Amino acid sequence: MKQIFFFLCISLGLFSQPYKAIDFSSLKKKMPKMNIELLDIHLRLYKGYVNQVNFIDSQLQKENDAFMLQSLRKQYGFEFDGMKLHELYFCSLGGNGKLGKKNRIVQKIEIEFGSFENFKKKVHSYAKTRGIGWIILFGKVNGGDIKLAWVQEHETGFLSGYVPIYVIDLWEHAYIAQFGLDKCAYLDLIFEYTDWSIVNSRYVNGCNYLKSSYKKM
Repeated sequence: MKQIFFFLCISLGLFSQPYKAIDFSSLKKKMPKMNIELLDIHLRLYKGYVNQVNFIDSQLQKENDAFMLQSLRKQYGFEFDGMKLHELYFCSLGGNGKLGKKNRIVQKIEIEFGSFENFKKKVHSYAKTRGIGWIILFGKVNGGDIKLAWVQEHETGFLSGYVPIYVIDLWEHAYIAQFGLDKCAYLDLIFEYTDWSIVNSRYVNGCNYLKSSYKKM
C-alpha cells in the first residue's frame, strides 16, 4: 500500500520540488573568447526559464479556472524545453573542441556525413534557417541512428523516438551582441569550446538508458 501511495503522490505532483538553475558561471573562464556580458545575459535568460517553469508548476496545482489552466498547459512546453535545452547547450560547452577519434558519436558523425568537416558545413547551412530556433543533433533511443534538425522556438520540431545529444542555441541573444549577424563565426566558436566527451556520453549512455526504459514500459 505504501508503494501505491508513493506512486500516486509522484503522479499527482505532491512530492514535486522546484527546479534549481544550474550554475554555469565557470564557463566565463573556460570560454575566454566569448564575450562575458553576452554570457551573463544568456545565463540570466536561462534562469528566467527555470523561474517560469516553477511558477507554472505552482499555478497548475491551485488554478481552477478552465481558461487559465488551458493557457498554462499550452505555455508549459515552451518554458520547460527552454530550460532543458539551455542546460544541454551550456553543459556541453567549456571543452577544448578536441574530437577524440575513439568517441562513438564522432565516428557516427563521420560515417553519416562523410567527415566531421562535412558535418560542420551542414550545421552552418542549418544556421541560415530564418527565424529563431535551435540546431540539434538527435540520437535514436537505441543509440544508433542520428539526425540533424532545426527546432523552432523550443518545443516545435522535436523528433519522436530521438533524444537531443548536441544542442546549439540560435536565438539572437546567444550571439548577436558579439557576432552581429555572423552566425558562422559564432558556430565556429561553439565548436571550438565543445566538450565532445559529454556529447558522446549522451549518445552512448543516454540513448541506451532510454532504450532500456522503453522496454520496461
